Parts: sequence; structure tokens; C-alpha cells
Amino acid sequence: KAVNVFTVGPRFGRLPDLELVRTDFHALLAGTFPLQRRLAAAEGSTPRRLPEDARVLWFDDASSTSTVVEVRAADAVGLLHRLAAALERCGLDIGDARISTLGGSVVDAFSVRTQAGTVVSDAALRRTVEAALLGALEPDSGRSPG
Repeated sequence: KAVNVFTVGPRFGRLPDLELVRTDFHALLAGTFPLQRRLAAAEGSTPRRLPEDARVLWFDDASSTSTVVEVRAADAVGLLHRLAAALERCGLDIGDARISTLGGSVVDAFSVRTQAGTVVSDAALRRTVEAALLGALEPDSGRSPG
């Protein structure tokens, strides 16, 4: 189960048609929304920014039942999707996420656990997760072929 609360505002102009958002959301839940295709189209229409120094930080004392991993990077279309997919590919479960966009930068923090339900303490796994998250900063990462 998941609970998401989003506060959004239009980048330019007005908010999209609520009925269209509702229809797309239901298609997403049903697995029929063409997410990869739509993200690829949006990424292609957005100018690429020069990369800034991205960082992955670990916080062990934030919780006794999970580990917080934070990504600080330049914002990009589809970035949150790619970061979450990278964590999933690493075998981590996301219990909570705090997503912040500050101008052109993001500070995205994820409370994660291993599939066994433990904190992420293994140094090799952390290096793998860091590489996956940094790799997810590139728009073409994590996209399935075709």
C-alpha cells in the first residue's frame, strides 16, 4: 500500500484538465499508461542542462528500521521515476520518500530496506546503489529497449 500526496503547480500557464489527469492516473494504475514512451517524448523535448555535481548521501541514524539514502542533483524530466527504478533494481524496498525540487535542483530522500526487511549496512550494496542512482541521472538510463 502507498499513500502519495503531491502539491503541484503549472510550469507555464494553467493546470491541465482534471479529467485528463484522472483518466491518465487510472490508466497508470491499470498498467495501460505508456509511461516509458511519454517520458521519452518529454525528455526529448526538454533541453538538457549541463550536469552539476551530483551526490548520494547515506543517513543511518534517521530510523532504526530503515536507511535513508538522499540524492542531490540537477532536476530532469523523469528523474524521480529513474531513481525509484534504480532502487528497485538494487533489490531495495522504499518505505517513504521525501521529494523536493528547489529551482533546478532536487533533494530526493528515500527510506529504504533490503528485501529481507533490514537496514542497508553492507558496503558493497551501498556502492552498487550509489552507482545505480548516479547512473539514473542520465535520461536514457533504465529504459527498456524498444
